[in-house]
Amino acid sequence: MKKIYILILIFFTSITSNLFARSEQIELTYLDGSKVKLWMDVYKANRSPAPTVIVLHGCGGISQDHHFWGKSIQSWGFNSVVLDSFSGVANGNVCDKPSLSTPHQRSQQAYSLASWIEKQEWSDRKIGLIGFSHGGWATLIASTKELRSLYPSNNMITAVAFYPHCDNYFIRTHKRDIPLQIHIGDADTWTPALPCQTTAEVWDLRDNFYLYKDQHHHFDRLNINTITDGYKISRSDPVARELSMNRTKKFFDKTLK
Repeated sequence: MKKIYILILIFFTSITSNLFARSEQIELTYLDGSKVKLWMDVYKANRSPAPTVIVLHGCGGISQDHHFWGKSIQSWGFNSVVLDSFSGVANGNVCDKPSLSTPHQRSQQAYSLASWIEKQEWSDRKIGLIGFSHGGWATLIASTKELRSLYPSNNMITAVAFYPHCDNYFIRTHKRDIPLQIHIGDADTWTPALPCQTTAEVWDLRDNFYLYKDQHHHFDRLNINTITDGYKISRSDPVARELSMNRTKKFFDKTLK
């Protein structure tokens, strides 16, 4: 009987071990040769090797919502790596001090992390990126031909940006180089939707730009309803969250597998 219990425990452990993240620190390298040590959480898919999605949080740092995304992506059959871009850099928040960790730096962090991921036994070398707000801005930068040309051996092949800051000058002077999907609410007062509509037109996103009616910043979050600086509304919506997650899953299924 004791042997049976042991076998059951081994079986249960084998099928559930990948459901939990493994936290570890990694040293990433910027293009100028400087380095930074950051923490990340790795959620491994139940199959190995598998494609991997890097998750980039917003200016407020890591929250349970980013781990919710990491676990959801894992349930779709991908590895996910939730990177804490501000660990050891900005004490978890750059909303009021954006120069402490810029979107350009974070896009380089993503490519350096991708280089590490490619060498792992659980990676099939296909890598995607998903970013939110400040991380979504970094995702737009990471999707350009100008940055990707500096990482010619890298296998970052697809990206999704949620309510990013869309800089029209940057968009018009840079070319999109990989499949990209953008999600944003038409009532967003943190990162207005109109510049992102222009981005979708200039970068020819066609069916991969989603504008959510009456939705605010952080509409995909589990439970938030706040106002910052008197006008910046953050409000979750379960219907918009589910719809955007389904669209993201279909996009990664198409572009990453």
